[in-house]
Amino acid sequence: MTGKYWYCSLLALQAMAFGPGAAYGQAVNTLTVEEKAQGFALLFDGTMQSVRDNFVAYQKNGANVTTLPANIEAPAGKDYFWDNNATQDIRSIKQYADFELKFDYRISDNAGLYYRASLLTDAIYNNAVEYPIYDGTPVAGNWNAPGAAYDIYPPNLINYKHFATGEWNNIRVRLYKDSVYHWHNGALVLKYSLASEEFKASMVAHKWANAPCLSVEAATEAQCDHANPYRKTGYIGLQTAYPGQLYVRNIKVANYPFPPPVAVGAPVPKGAGMQPIVWVRSAGNRIHVGDAGGNAAANPAGHSGENSARYELRTLDGGFIAATTAGELRAPRSGMYLLRRFQAGTSATVKVLID
Repeated sequence: MTGKYWYCSLLALQAMAFGPGAAYGQAVNTLTVEEKAQGFALLFDGTMQSVRDNFVAYQKNGANVTTLPANIEAPAGKDYFWDNNATQDIRSIKQYADFELKFDYRISDNAGLYYRASLLTDAIYNNAVEYPIYDGTPVAGNWNAPGAAYDIYPPNLINYKHFATGEWNNIRVRLYKDSVYHWHNGALVLKYSLASEEFKASMVAHKWANAPCLSVEAATEAQCDHANPYRKTGYIGLQTAYPGQLYVRNIKVANYPFPPPVAVGAPVPKGAGMQPIVWVRSAGNRIHVGDAGGNAAANPAGHSGENSARYELRTLDGGFIAATTAGELRAPRSGMYLLRRFQAGTSATVKVLID
């Protein structure tokens, strides 16, 4: 069995055993060391109490709502919560501005995820963009496929991965200022700007011409207008008041951008033949390492022989990923990692964000 085949086999086993959004060996509804460093918080830890602590029923002008709708359940001994024919949608208790959200879902019919929602309309879908969740097979130009911005933009089907009904799928969204990113099962399928004229034109050209509150700033429903600036903060919503059942697990959210890389361990000693660790991000989850002048080189600035540097990329819990003396290291995916340099009998470590 070749190394490449074994690596692919491990990924396949990971998808089957832990779901598309889980790290290999990671327990469901937990945070990895990397996610903790990035500031992620669990919105569901496997208990019904965690659902009550983070979600309430969506209701127009319902800022003071404190309860969930009937039939939102987290069955004992299961790793998900679901809507057992709930009669209302749900929203987060907290509001979020720039953030990243990810979770696994199963669906038997149709549902949706909403972001930066307000409380200005009777239905949440009339004030927030929907990431569709359903069990159909997407086709080219399908504006309602998972990963789309519902009836605004279709997803890009290049590298699109859709699992069969009854299997766990993974959603990831990122909002940063006016930029919005949609991932589905690990593939980036949509990027757009809430501030663009293209967004407003596409919204009005489809079914949202009569939904002036959609994604705009307004104090009251009467003040809603498509010409208003885009909404910069709001609630996360899930469409649970719809025929069929939505199952959710591993739901996590973090402010974005993630915390910047910080030095860990002892600083590099001066006069020991060591220079500061320098790295530069590049495409394809790669970083180039080098000397203080930014040169990607095996031996920093004039050092050679026994003083030559070795660089290692590791997970935050110390797991080995790759090593080089030639300047380039590649991570398996975006995220926070440890970069270690060994030189002249000493070592230094920093955290690096590869994104």
